[in-house]
Amino acid sequence: MKYLEKVQDAYRATNEIGVPTPKKIKFSNNRKLSKHKIDSIYKQCLYAFNKFGWLNSSHIYNQCVLVNTTAFKVITTVLKIRAYLTIGYTKINGNPINETTLEKLKTELLNPNFESPLPIHVWITLEDGTVIDWTTEASLTQHENKVKGIDKCLLHINPEEVTGCEFIPILVGEDYLDKIGFYDAELRNCK
Repeated sequence: MKYLEKVQDAYRATNEIGVPTPKKIKFSNNRKLSKHKIDSIYKQCLYAFNKFGWLNSSHIYNQCVLVNTTAFKVITTVLKIRAYLTIGYTKINGNPINETTLEKLKTELLNPNFESPLPIHVWITLEDGTVIDWTTEASLTQHENKVKGIDKCLLHINPEEVTGCEFIPILVGEDYLDKIGFYDAELRNCK
């Protein structure tokens, strides 16, 4: 199944479990975002990250919800580019990272566990079907015991054209994260 078909399935799944869905995007593989828009995403996200003191991969490597939600807000609110905040997991060279299932996400929705949050990955699916993710590269760098500047952590790919890195969408939108209290739990950990 192609990536955008999986995103549409994630949209339906989000609706089916009773979580409000974002405004539906009519994706277009034929209209890629311009280099200027991608450069604006890069620059504006770096500006926002700097405001939080996120300067290198060690600051963001295990923070996909906070970092990619911040990037999502920049992309959709500041730059007015249509996108989905996408929830699921990734596979790197066939190995799942933060693997989850729709059933696990449903269970978490019914009974959120603030002490032991469900492993998930969050990234951004842009209106042209490409993916923006700031934390996968940071996590891979961390596993290599290296540190990169945050400016080297942007992953912008067409998931249909890349090998070795697979994004598996299960749900879309911020509302799921709100309903399970993910932001509340993260803020409690910041104290």
